[in-house]
Amino acid sequence: MVALSSVLADPRLHLRHVGGPTGSDRMVSGAHSSEQLDPTPFLTGGELLMLDGLILPSHRDAARDYIQRLSDKGICAVAFGIAPHPPFHPEVPPELIAAADAFGMPLYEIRPDTPFLAVTQAVFGLLAEERFAATKHLAAAQQSLAAAAAHPDPLAQIVRVLAEVADLQATVCDVKQHPLTPRPDGAHLAMAARYAEALRARGRGFSAAEDTPGGRAILQPLGTDAVRGVVVYGLTGTDSDTTEPRDIMAFATTLLSIELERRHAVRVLERRPGDQAVRRLMTAMPPARAAQLVAAAGIRSERVQAVAISYPAGRGQPIDDIDIALPHVLLCPYQDGELLLLVPAGDSYTLDTLETLLDTHPAGVGGAVLPHQFAASVRQARQAAEVSAARGGGLVDAMELGSLQVLLNLGPAETLRAFADAVLGPIETGARPDEAATLMLSLRQYLLADALHDRAAAAAGVHRHTLRKHLRRIEELTGRSLDATADRAEFWMALQARDVAATTG
Repeated sequence: MVALSSVLADPRLHLRHVGGPTGSDRMVSGAHSSEQLDPTPFLTGGELLMLDGLILPSHRDAARDYIQRLSDKGICAVAFGIAPHPPFHPEVPPELIAAADAFGMPLYEIRPDTPFLAVTQAVFGLLAEERFAATKHLAAAQQSLAAAAAHPDPLAQIVRVLAEVADLQATVCDVKQHPLTPRPDGAHLAMAARYAEALRARGRGFSAAEDTPGGRAILQPLGTDAVRGVVVYGLTGTDSDTTEPRDIMAFATTLLSIELERRHAVRVLERRPGDQAVRRLMTAMPPARAAQLVAAAGIRSERVQAVAISYPAGRGQPIDDIDIALPHVLLCPYQDGELLLLVPAGDSYTLDTLETLLDTHPAGVGGAVLPHQFAASVRQARQAAEVSAARGGGLVDAMELGSLQVLLNLGPAETLRAFADAVLGPIETGARPDEAATLMLSLRQYLLADALHDRAAAAAGVHRHTLRKHLRRIEELTGRSLDATADRAEFWMALQARDVAATTG
């Protein structure tokens, strides 16, 4: 678009202001001539409309209706052509001038010696000049941005060039909303945080825009194969309605995406030794060679632990987040949907950080082992990851579960309840409710006390002879013997199964 003042300044046109505001600050999108009473269906808004008024009724109300329709459509200005001989008007009709004054429509007079075509050519000539200038500026901006992409610190340089050549403020963040460019804009970071969840859900197909006090903020995802980060652009009020800054933003977004993909590729190459070390440790290997392999990969720990992480279809793998937060661990996308980590044993900082990062991913950590026993720790970690999946995600320590707890957590709640009812049901149905509760308490404390009567009686709050009576009653009701290890194990598993089923719904 061009300023109406530029059209008015053309000395060849001799346009004379006769009504309404001058409108010199208005922008013209084109020029159009029409003699229809309602030309608005054929207009888009912003045009300089020319007419000679041959079919325009001369009465006041018709003129007001005509100008009001043009005003509602967003017409930039009206130019009325006069001529000294009939049937043309020798001057602009007064009723049209009054209507222009009433609705704030700039109204100009076109002299008889100025063809409408000359006005049209002048407007579109200015538009062509503007487009050429914009294209030239865009090409120069793209050239400067391409040079910035070859800078040793391309992200910072691209952002700096955007500010210089296009007056665009930009902030680049990684997928965790951590700024990657110097002097990040706080409002931009806040916007990236607001849309983080939507970005994770929709990926590269997502973008967002918000009005700001100074103009408009636009968020775009970065990356070609996956979302590697985001950029937030700040447009000023004058730029937000034009295409040139958006073309520059599109080019800059491409360059920024390429740079983040390059950084990702470098990280993948840097991770390759760790990936290969994990895969080799999953096979049989002499202890000395396994210890040497782990040390060569940068792990300075006598013992190691495995972490197994699942990422179901439709969920992004957390490898980049872990790599950024914990560059010292060994990462291996071992198979589809599974990420294996080798971490130093007992490293509380690493495990705490993983617990924060993996709050929704099913993940498990195995026991501390010597490097050549890493596969055993992986098996434990996988079991714990299955327990984690049943619980809704998060890091689960296999050593805190115990093998029985792992098995119980792997079963559905309905199966656990059925097993517990089969073992404990005869107690609950064969005795009075108050007696059943007392028997269950004595049974639990007896098993917790490792079958020591005195300790179990004290824990249950009964005399040891009363405890023995309770145990004999349990044996009568269930047909099982508490002297038999197998029967005691089934009682204990039934109690644990009921507890687990209660916590898993």
